[in-house]
Amino acid sequence: MLFTASISSNSSSGYAAQSRPPRTLQMLEPFWPTENVDPKSLVSAGDWQGLTLIFSGLVALSGRKSVRPALAESWTQSIGGLEWVFTLRKNPKWSDGSVMKASEVTQSLNRILSGTAHTKLSDFVGKVLSREAEVGGAGARGQVIIHLKKPAPANFLTLLAFADCAITHPTAYAIPGAFSWLAPVSGPFQLLSRDAEKIILRKNVHYWNADLV
Repeated sequence: MLFTASISSNSSSGYAAQSRPPRTLQMLEPFWPTENVDPKSLVSAGDWQGLTLIFSGLVALSGRKSVRPALAESWTQSIGGLEWVFTLRKNPKWSDGSVMKASEVTQSLNRILSGTAHTKLSDFVGKVLSREAEVGGAGARGQVIIHLKKPAPANFLTLLAFADCAITHPTAYAIPGAFSWLAPVSGPFQLLSRDAEKIILRKNVHYWNADLV
């Protein structure tokens, strides 16, 4: 059975954007995402595909064994490897236009430490802290600081690029056990509507790389 995802690159806001016809993706039933699936609980390839359309992580996969910057524009590792500092992009925003605080990114990561479908970060991550950008500071960036209990595995950055570790808005998981895709999102598209056979997404004009969406 085929399902349809309709993706619009046009903005319904006052932002100037080049008008493009909606794009349609057809998916076989095994690749249809579970409704409102929480990234930490994804169970199928379809969940992964759907989540990567509407959520972004600190880093993203770039090929099979490498990662590239995403919400974090750079990162450093301390001597000894027990502290990783991820510097966020300047003025990152959620899809509703609100400022994405470093503390919100940290909160999102802390909620998945106990384990996801593919990771159990608590095996080596001790705590995740944040440092907000200075208000009015020229070029200031917020930071996310990950303190490790022991050196991370070689694929640590790859794990952070998994859809399981997508950065989610606090209101998406405000109600325990009831994750929502209709909360503000961090990825290239946002959900407009969904029924049994169709999902409609719209370009997130506040996405850090929106010009290339």
